[in-house]
Amino acid sequence: MPRSRFWHAAALAGLIVGPALLGATRPATRESQGQAPTPLQLFQKLLPVVRHPRCSNCHGGVDPIGTGQGHGPGRINPDTTQPGGQACTDCHDLQDWGLPARDHFFLNRSDKELCGLFANFASRMGNQLFITNHLRGDDLIKAAFDGDAAGARTDPPDKPPQNQEEFITLARDWLERGQGACEVEGTIVVEESVDTTEAWHPLPNVDASIEQHGKRTVTINVGADGKYHATMAVSGTIVMTQLMHAQNAQGVPCNITSITTTTYTGGGSGLATVVAKDTAFFADTHRDQGQSDYRIDVTLPPETTHNVNSGSTADACGSGLGQPDGDAQDFKSGPSTFTLEGHLDSPANKNLVGSCDKKVRSAEVGSLEVEHSFTCNRFRNMGNRERPWLMDHGAGASNQDGSDVPFRVVSHWNLRYRK
Repeated sequence: MPRSRFWHAAALAGLIVGPALLGATRPATRESQGQAPTPLQLFQKLLPVVRHPRCSNCHGGVDPIGTGQGHGPGRINPDTTQPGGQACTDCHDLQDWGLPARDHFFLNRSDKELCGLFANFASRMGNQLFITNHLRGDDLIKAAFDGDAAGARTDPPDKPPQNQEEFITLARDWLERGQGACEVEGTIVVEESVDTTEAWHPLPNVDASIEQHGKRTVTINVGADGKYHATMAVSGTIVMTQLMHAQNAQGVPCNITSITTTTYTGGGSGLATVVAKDTAFFADTHRDQGQSDYRIDVTLPPETTHNVNSGSTADACGSGLGQPDGDAQDFKSGPSTFTLEGHLDSPANKNLVGSCDKKVRSAEVGSLEVEHSFTCNRFRNMGNRERPWLMDHGAGASNQDGSDVPFRVVSHWNLRYRK
């Protein structure tokens, strides 16, 4: 089984810490809201447009430069200084026609992942500018609602099911009633996952593979007592298979297959400590306008993991190999911590709302090399300093070839802001 490699995170340094910002508040449930829709349900009203080809094609559905996939004319080279180069404006009538960065692609994202992408973008830009400068003022978005691919479609326009103003009305409703969030107020959700398969040949006549799938979900809610109640749930499997190509006593080719399975389950519950603070601010954060950057430090209660090891052998060679021994163990771990980072655009916005989606490898912990799907965890000694919990509690953190296994960590939060 692959084992985790230890790494010491860099010490915190140069952090500007101000007074605490977070005040406990009772979460707004559907019942307390009179069956009002959740923030995610309000966001889902935007999805008929977001997932329409006029939007999704530009956000990952079409690759005109790399592979040409989904692009009517096929692959193009937009560098007109090279032989065969073709400008996008040869077919599209917008000067700045082009694709967004990959971290803004919509393709193959779940409803909640798309919500997180929009929530992160709106919180960084500011809700009002998100409406006026982006959803209403962006020429590319205007072209999407026209439905003619900026003049490239020769057939009738293929317009999204809502017009631009209808879409903006729904977006504003999500930002105002739903706080621009993906969780109900008073909630933090963090999901860690690992899904990998590795195959190698330890000997010329042996094929080996390891497949692992693991998940840990942390859910924190503010209770009626004003305290933060946390629940952690963990489950995963690591399956190692070895196939030996051999010969029996008569010299006939045969196989011996050995499978070893490790299953881990567990979790815990109890009170969490949640503290939000001012942090070092960015050049685009305007303190004179009431904007702020913040960090949310979370300490979780202890957890217990139950590990079961079992194995089986299929011996077609008659070698007499026995079944591998199995065992079970319980592991208790102490409190774990994590940090979320966000931007508060305006003091009029009373909620700390954000989302982060990142892939972490062991050697990248405490660095800026962590791969982000959303803009998040911008400091190596804050949100990037912690190893994903699964990395040291059940899952394998390294492959047999010495490379690091990627762990995905997705976070969503919506907490009340208080001066």
